[in-house]
Amino acid sequence: MQATSLSVNMPGPCNADCPFCISKLTGHCEEKAIDPSALMKAFKYAAHHKVDTVLFTGKGEPTLNFPFLELAIREASEIFPIIELQTNGLVLWEDYTSGNFKLLDRLRHLGLTTLSISICDFIASFNSCSKYIKIYNYMLFYIFSTFWTSETISSELKPFLFQ
Repeated sequence: MQATSLSVNMPGPCNADCPFCISKLTGHCEEKAIDPSALMKAFKYAAHHKVDTVLFTGKGEPTLNFPFLELAIREASEIFPIIELQTNGLVLWEDYTSGNFKLLDRLRHLGLTTLSISICDFIASFNSCSKYIKIYNYMLFYIFSTFWTSETISSELKPFLFQ
């Protein structure tokens, strides 16, 4: 069996308090900054072994260290065709509500191909895991509209986005 993806566990805190968080189950570990040259070595090693996907995740929230995330995505996109980000979406939402609308578009421009948002459910009334959770329906619309035009959003999905 061959590995097809590389997970980059970015250090840092989290800005949510979700009860389903896998990071809480794994206990505390000492967090150290990632050395960019070591990360590039890991990218080259993974590419040499035919890995095609890089996933940026973390015990905390990867977007809280946005400058490093930008650098890492830019470097990874030079080597790998699939670049994923696992996030709670709150930093992206704050950017959206402040009127900037730049962060997600910037990540997409740098090479982000897949965005995974950790939520309990896409119907707001089913969520109770965080004080922030009510924003996710609007966040989903923001993401869909950033990655796709409104014509490509399924008419069956639109009613759920604003419940």
